[in-house]
Amino acid sequence: MGEVVKSLNVKYYFIYTFIILFTFIGYFLNYSNYIQISLHDTYVRTLPIIVVVISAIFIVFGFSFFEIKKKSIARIEDKWMQSRTYIRFAGYRLYCIGACILIGIPVFYITMNSIILYSIGVAAIALLFCKPSENKVQNDLNIHM
Repeated sequence: MGEVVKSLNVKYYFIYTFIILFTFIGYFLNYSNYIQISLHDTYVRTLPIIVVVISAIFIVFGFSFFEIKKKSIARIEDKWMQSRTYIRFAGYRLYCIGACILIGIPVFYITMNSIILYSIGVAAIALLFCKPSENKVQNDLNIHM
């Protein structure tokens, strides 16, 4: 189970690295007034709503798809195949939730709409719930030591 956790931790921290990178880039572009958009544009008003809806769909899809798949993964007899399949589908969940944050950050800096911050916050909390650990993997695969 150690290799499963290590592999998922690489993906997990990779997502957080991109989050930090996007935040710094957005902050410096905004600080230097490189991003200047009129607040009267239609897309500036509708883009945050679209991103919040897409984020909600991605978060729900990521968790529900993984819950459905982990039951079938637990039934796989071959341990190597089981761990590979678990890594793949847990990675999909991480990518779905991480995408919500990575899409939300540039949209926030473009529109400066605070509703995006709530969407990013919910996705960040959801990503914290996905942090890989040996206990979580053993629980998901019904492995009792």
